[in-house]
Amino acid sequence: MQRIMIVDDDHIHHFVYEEMIADTQVAQEVLTFAQASKALDFLGDACHDADQLPDLILLDLNMPHISGWDFLEAYQKIRPDFAKDVVLMILSSSVYQKDIDRAHAYEDVADFVMTPLTEDKLRTIRDQFFATS
Repeated sequence: MQRIMIVDDDHIHHFVYEEMIADTQVAQEVLTFAQASKALDFLGDACHDADQLPDLILLDLNMPHISGWDFLEAYQKIRPDFAKDVVLMILSSSVYQKDIDRAHAYEDVADFVMTPLTEDKLRTIRDQFFATS
């Protein structure tokens, strides 16, 4: 896996996740966005360039202005233009089954990962979705 995008309004999460990704070496680059709108702008601009698109998006649901749910709605519209497959996962502290079911109702959502994100969870994601033969 080359590139992970983190969309989360918590800058502390950005720092912790970037350190964890570096420690586990599951990706070579981390893109962080505190605003979903900025992440969507980036994806829209990069959609035709497979080298610029992330391999994995970790999306928080509870963000101000544009929530993770709003992001998913907009993502569905730009996703068909992507030059490569991108794995999108919800990364949330929500324990509500209603949120988990709602997230899985989106075709583009590969999984719902409960926070905290751990090194083991990162390795599992890598092995499940990005294993090399």
